[in-house]
Amino acid sequence: MRTKAKEEILSTLKESENPLTQRQITRKSGLSRPTVRKTVEDLKESGKVEVEQVGNAYSHRRVEDD
Repeated sequence: MRTKAKEEILSTLKESENPLTQRQITRKSGLSRPTVRKTVEDLKESGKVEVEQVGNAYSHRRVEDD
């Protein structure tokens, strides 16, 4: 399941013009909040997603493939 979740999150981020919060990723992808939280952490550790703090929220964006 995690591989499908990674693909869904990366696709959701790619389709967005702006970085998204985990809550926005959850709404747009249809995945559960725990799945998004765990999968985003995996993607961040692998360098596929960058996280930026904006005020009290953290926004996520996909790192473009070379």
